Amino acid sequence: MDMSTMEFDYNKANDLKRTLDQEFRKIDNRLSDTDKEVKKVKDWWFGDSAQAFIEEFARTKKTVSDMLKEWLDEYKDLMEKVRMQKEADDKAMAQALS
Repeated sequence: MDMSTMEFDYNKANDLKRTLDQEFRKIDNRLSDTDKEVKKVKDWWFGDSAQAFIEEFARTKKTVSDMLKEWLDEYKDLMEKVRMQKEADDKAMAQALS
């Protein structure tokens, strides 16, 4: 696509940010569901090793969730910066044409 004909759809940018939030929530919910399943090992696995397994999974789940949230926030911030820059560029061009 020729750079002079490129457009930027502000609504689609906002839609993407919302989609990223929704997808993160789905992943986080799935991790929580998996955590519940892991905790069920106590029904058939007894002893300190079972508890250690559960605790390790919980730590890993938190690490993964935190990393995904950080990644999501970075991309949402980037999209917002692009949106703001495009808006500023559009305003500057409109002023130059006035």
